[in-house]
Amino acid sequence: MTQTRLKGSERRERFLDAAAQIVIEQGVAAVTMDGVAHLTGVTKALGYRYFTDRDDLLTA
Repeated sequence: MTQTRLKGSERRERFLDAAAQIVIEQGVAAVTMDGVAHLTGVTKALGYRYFTDRDDLLTA
């Protein structure tokens, strides 16, 4: 099976979905850029490509 590269908008959506999952399961205080990146299987740096910081991620 070949892995296809996601478009930027799809990666951003996956990051948002992972943040929402953390909020639902653990609460807002548990959301970190590291945690969301880990859950989506990417580096934290990729998260910062789409969001300025944790607050920007939560606002989105």
